[in-house]
Amino acid sequence: MVEPKSKTTTATERALIAILEKVSTQHDLPTTICQALPSSTSVSQLEYLCTNVLGDVGILTLTTAICCGWHTKTELQLFAIETLAATLQHQPPETLVSLNHSLKQLISFAVLSNEEFRQRLELRLDPLLDSIMGDEGVTASDSSTAAAGMAERTAPDRVTTVLAEFGPASTQTISQLRELLSPLVPLNEGGVAHLLYFVSQQDTEQWNLTVVASVLATDYVDLDWGLVAQQLDFTGMLVATTKGFVTLLTLYAAGAKKPLPFDTMVLSKWDNGSGQLSLIENALSVPPSVYTFRSNDEEALDAATAGDVTKSSCPNAQGWASTGVLELFLKLSDDPSLARRVRDLFVKGLLSCPEVLLCALEDIP
Repeated sequence: MVEPKSKTTTATERALIAILEKVSTQHDLPTTICQALPSSTSVSQLEYLCTNVLGDVGILTLTTAICCGWHTKTELQLFAIETLAATLQHQPPETLVSLNHSLKQLISFAVLSNEEFRQRLELRLDPLLDSIMGDEGVTASDSSTAAAGMAERTAPDRVTTVLAEFGPASTQTISQLRELLSPLVPLNEGGVAHLLYFVSQQDTEQWNLTVVASVLATDYVDLDWGLVAQQLDFTGMLVATTKGFVTLLTLYAAGAKKPLPFDTMVLSKWDNGSGQLSLIENALSVPPSVYTFRSNDEEALDAATAGDVTKSSCPNAQGWASTGVLELFLKLSDDPSLARRVRDLFVKGLLSCPEVLLCALEDIP
């Protein structure tokens, strides 16, 4: 039970205690707690709660959630690490063993995955984890297994569920990401496609993309990366920003050792036409150095009419000169839900590189 430290707590504080008690038994504890924390939450506020309001179990619940990576203000994480460590260290073994199973697994993940526990606080991890897990024999790998089973889900999108639950902490180190993904191994092409999309849509200042790229480059190099690209055609895939698109390209290239295929992105028929269109929209917004549209001699001549693209408002003339791209737009415009987006994109092309677009339209049979 998440008990109050004082009998004179306010109604708001009692409500917080009730929430902590409820979520301490749930695997989505990090998500629930840290999404509820206001962005203005300060160390002094957390310190007040831990000193004057929450009992030990409440402190463990709150600080574990923050340590699992969902709250990104560094000073809050450091405070949570120190407070969690201190609270764990002065608990008798029987108290730690009596904690509910979900909370113990999340505590073990926070402890094992955080360098601060080892380097700054110099905790003796083995005895501590033995106390937390008691006779259950739960290991860090078991914690990851539990995370993988935190809800009924089917391949391949289960990987995004796991990453979402543990947040940016998933990518602190290569070994940590591997450990978290280990219950899902072998991760197939569909799973990797979901991983690529999910990570590409996150805040790159919070998630360590270097770690993700390294794991893809070493652990999944033998996958059929052409099939990975095809598996991006799933319901809900929509690349909302150019930054996310560039990240997707970068992560794909790390594993595939080659760019995202033009044939898959442009020439294939997708079930998720909106997602396919979002890729093209973003590809046309970046220069050829970021994404190169394949072109034949005639298309290359059309693209050349844009002149020096570094000085023009047409960042990727190759895309606008591509017969494949323009034919795709015509097909997608038959979908009433996409017609306006396609029309707006054509208008953008006419305004930014009219010569290229008009030459290319003449080439369409």
